[in-house]
Amino acid sequence: MCWGNSFLRVPERRLWRVDSYNAFSARERDFAKRLSSGITIAMAAEALGLSAHTVRELTRRVYRKLGVTNRAQLALKLK
Repeated sequence: MCWGNSFLRVPERRLWRVDSYNAFSARERDFAKRLSSGITIAMAAEALGLSAHTVRELTRRVYRKLGVTNRAQLALKLK
């Protein structure tokens, strides 16, 4: 019996990259600007009235949408 390679298939990972900064929500745009200016997670949480955990998740979402992995890349992408 031949099983083939079907059981070795890795599920396709969806990449939610956005080519345009304008495709962000208003909250994501505001947050991305703050983050690229060097604000810390704690400062952002306090300024936005969110928990640090929520700010970390928002950071991951913004990074994923822009295809960046750190704040320096984010700042360059937003120029």
